Amino acid sequence: MVAIPFYTSARIRALKAATDDWVAATHINWDVAACWHLPISDIAGDVEHVEMSVGRKLRRYFNQLDRRIFKSQQKRGSRVQRFITLEHAESTGWHVHGILATPPHVDQQQLIADVKQIWLYCVQDDKIGLPSAHLAWCEPTTSHYAQYTTKQSFAPLHRARGTIDYQNTYFSYLPN
Repeated sequence: MVAIPFYTSARIRALKAATDDWVAATHINWDVAACWHLPISDIAGDVEHVEMSVGRKLRRYFNQLDRRIFKSQQKRGSRVQRFITLEHAESTGWHVHGILATPPHVDQQQLIADVKQIWLYCVQDDKIGLPSAHLAWCEPTTSHYAQYTTKQSFAPLHRARGTIDYQNTYFSYLPN
């Protein structure tokens, strides 16, 4: 009897479809799409190593973003709703994709400006390998960016090219 690998292409497609359905089930208006590039040239290794290396920087970044958007309410747990994934591409290295929901009391364009500005502040001391204009991309969501964020999240573990960043994803509630 030949063992069938757990991560077959059909299983990966099924996991991706289930995740896309799960994100859609939140009924959150994901109206802002973003991509953050990591200018740290020495990030290498498997997904677990990258999650540990990048997770701390992303937590610091999202704490600053939440503080800017919610001011004193942030102390009471108010956060920008977001779905975040890490991805690796040969051309750009490790980078972060995300979809965000604009809070009701904030203008969408102000959120987009804050997303970019705070990221540039957070990475200003890192070794920059990219022009600063390429470090943060953010604009209103068009077409199916939510599905785009998960495109590399379920590669076989030994050759993983991406993952969902559960530590920095925030829904405010979980869908059933």
